[in-house]
Amino acid sequence: MEVDIGDVLGSGSELVRVGWGCPLEAPIANIRNTLGNELLGWINYFLPISEMLTIMTFWLVAIGVYYVASVVLRWAKAIS
Repeated sequence: MEVDIGDVLGSGSELVRVGWGCPLEAPIANIRNTLGNELLGWINYFLPISEMLTIMTFWLVAIGVYYVASVVLRWAKAIS
């Protein structure tokens, strides 16, 4: 019995679209249409949220790595 990968992926994506897409699609569409894309563009120009989130993510990862390394080194008695 041969199974075409396109059939498998097609049925899986259809399941995800029907199972997950329907309940969340209508509320998001309403919010997206009422906010005004031009206003959000101007706000994002002066307050770049995506760049701020990227920088904050890297900063938090760096702090987390520092504390994890500190705990491991203290446990190994390499530092006091």
